[in-house]
Amino acid sequence: MDVIQNGINGELVTSKSDKKVSVFNPATGEVSAELPLSSVEEVNDAVAAAKDALPAW
Repeated sequence: MDVIQNGINGELVTSKSDKKVSVFNPATGEVSAELPLSSVEEVNDAVAAAKDALPAW
């Protein structure tokens, strides 16, 4: 099963949160991946990295 990581500042970062949510394959009903329920700090880091990258776009 895949464990999805956070994409922050061009890197894959493992969440510090132990909380996860399952992603189900709708065709089979089986769990195909897990997503972290990231902390506010991790979300803020991702938003800050996106803002910093915006001028380059």
